[in-house]
Amino acid sequence: MGMKRLIPLIQKLQDVLGIVGKLNLGQVVDLPQIVVVGSQSAGKSSVLESIVGHEFLPRGTGICTRRPLVLHLYTSQETYGEFSHRPDMKFTSFKDIHDEIERETSRVAGSNKGISPHPIALKIFSPKVLNLTLVDTPGITKVPVGDQPGDIESQIRKLVFTYITRPSALIVALTAANTDLANSDALQLAKEVDPRGDRTLGVISKLDLMDKGTHAGEILQNRTVPLRLGYVAIINRSQKDIQDKKTISKHLEQEQVFFESHPVYCEMPNCGTASLAKKLNRVLVDHIAATLPDLRTRISTQLKEVQEETKEFTEWDVMEDRAAAKSALLLNMLAKYTEDVRAAVDIGGTTLNMLTMTGGARISFIFDDIFVPAMAKLNPLEGLSEEDIRITMRNSKGAKTWLFIPEDTFEVLAKRQVKQLEAPAIQCVELVVAELQTLCGECEMGDIKRYVNMPVEINNVVRGLLQGFAQPTLQCVRHLIAIEAEHINLAHPDFVQVTKSVAASDDNSEAGKQQAANDQREQRSKEQGFFKTFFNKKGGQGEATPGQLKVDDKLTIGHQDITVREQRGLDMLKGMIEVYFSIIRRKICDQVPKAIMAMLVNRLKEQLYGVLVAKLYNADRLDALLSETEEVVTRRRHLLEIEAMLSRAMAALDEVQGIGTKVVM
Repeated sequence: MGMKRLIPLIQKLQDVLGIVGKLNLGQVVDLPQIVVVGSQSAGKSSVLESIVGHEFLPRGTGICTRRPLVLHLYTSQETYGEFSHRPDMKFTSFKDIHDEIERETSRVAGSNKGISPHPIALKIFSPKVLNLTLVDTPGITKVPVGDQPGDIESQIRKLVFTYITRPSALIVALTAANTDLANSDALQLAKEVDPRGDRTLGVISKLDLMDKGTHAGEILQNRTVPLRLGYVAIINRSQKDIQDKKTISKHLEQEQVFFESHPVYCEMPNCGTASLAKKLNRVLVDHIAATLPDLRTRISTQLKEVQEETKEFTEWDVMEDRAAAKSALLLNMLAKYTEDVRAAVDIGGTTLNMLTMTGGARISFIFDDIFVPAMAKLNPLEGLSEEDIRITMRNSKGAKTWLFIPEDTFEVLAKRQVKQLEAPAIQCVELVVAELQTLCGECEMGDIKRYVNMPVEINNVVRGLLQGFAQPTLQCVRHLIAIEAEHINLAHPDFVQVTKSVAASDDNSEAGKQQAANDQREQRSKEQGFFKTFFNKKGGQGEATPGQLKVDDKLTIGHQDITVREQRGLDMLKGMIEVYFSIIRRKICDQVPKAIMAMLVNRLKEQLYGVLVAKLYNADRLDALLSETEEVVTRRRHLLEIEAMLSRAMAALDEVQGIGTKVVM
């Protein structure tokens, strides 16, 4: 392929890759990094210089490349070089580039023959090169020389592996023609990371040094050690050629003459540096062709997503009737928000959450797991001591007598205890109001949050609406408790059934009958004792004479022993209070959630949209309500930029595909 035809292809693709990288659209296509490996003096540097077209690499005996040289080539109208460690300096002379490589190598790797894994990064801009990355690695050596460390071979192997392990790396394995291919250090290294030889290109160098009568025909026909990319034969410039100042162009001419005049190589297309460059270019194009479909899919998908999101942003300036458009937009947003609130109450939201309870489920949780347990924990006899009950019993009967218990006492105490149910019921209403406020705030407000004032305005309306519904709901709950406290229904079926069963159980038992007889005997004894004491005592403190009675200034019963009859009445009264309290508690546990749902939750669902429209739909307020946030304005601008970049990338891909189909390999 002609270089002039490949350069536009690479340039267009680089534009696309720059956009992909900038937009972070997943894994960026990795153009092959061509890594040259081989034994020392195998001719690696000559290969790189032939590709670049200039002399700039250190030469000599032993290890010349003692630090990896990462060579970035860029197609440019100018010719110059830049080092990453000298970013402020532009090298226009390749002799200066050569000297700087030697200085930087010695600075880091030392003046001896040691190596360093720290690479030298060099950029070369030239109209003669393609956008490629080439890596020159230290030559593989077996035996340490001079001051080299004893593990020099393992150090070099480890260094080379850092570059050839990458799946996108193209391994150019150099082997001198006058050595045994089966023992090639470069091929052995390549095989460890590329066992099938899918990305290894074999290069046979120094064919002019083979013994007369021998040739590398079998190797070049890919029969000896097969590689998918095959082999290319080249001739290196000798050290004498370099000393004699033979130019690269002159060398390439002589190389072409050698292969064309050779009886075996003249029939082979894979001979010469030009063939090597052609092979590398072909590998590059194949790689591009393999990655284009995925790249196109990613860019196309991202472009569609950006275009869909861009549609959500309203461009008011391009509309003929902005007022009508804004009115319609506002009504649609309010309707959608209302539906989101209803959905949140009914089914927990438009998207079911598997981690936490949401929406209406949280309201049910308040009813079932907070309100009902709180009511169940209430003690029916809270705040009632036995002395309080006995005093109330005696006060209720006055001067009268009672058979079992005074009914007035039960009504007084039952009313008092029923009022305990009010506090949890009121708290239940308040919790549901707070939950609805949270629910409305958590509903889908993606479109609404694009505007500066809209979320605040909607929250204010919702808050006012809930407060308006909360007051009558609280009043209703208070009325429910007050109604139960105003009239103690002794004829309540559940209460009658329980009290009858208790009385029957008590009266029919042998113990009950015996207790009744004992009570009668005790009462007669106390009455005889009372009269005996009353008529026999003579004056003195606490005593009375006939015709004179003496009582304490303060009458209490705390010091008086409770009678068996009174104890039975006390126990019966406490039991009846507990039974009646439980009956009313069950009613309130059922009625309060119903009242909250009817007067608060359902009214919110039914009236929310109408109230929102009444409060917010005002022609004079449309501009203020639909004033977009700075983030939205920035996001729209960013999306439009991304859309333009992606569209440009798609156009560039079309051009790349068009150029690629016209290239002749």
